[in-house]
Amino acid sequence: MERVKAITEDFLRVELRNTQPEVYYIPEGKILTPAAREYLQQRKIKVAAGGQPAEPAPRPPRRPAGRPDRDVRPGAPKAQVCGL
Repeated sequence: MERVKAITEDFLRVELRNTQPEVYYIPEGKILTPAAREYLQQRKIKVAAGGQPAEPAPRPPRRPAGRPDRDVRPGAPKAQVCGL
């Protein structure tokens, strides 16, 4: 009979002492104790099973600050305003 390995609240407190991840990935073959699950909920950390994904999801490109509808390149044509 295989021994079940549980992730406890104390274990999470030590492991996450200096970090605030968005998601906590439960390694395969392990379970969270109820206290550990509540601890993650209190810190607003989502729980996902199956281990950490191989690659992080790509981030969308950043938009420049200011007016995103304006072309600020030198020599760019000026936008025309419709007068009513």
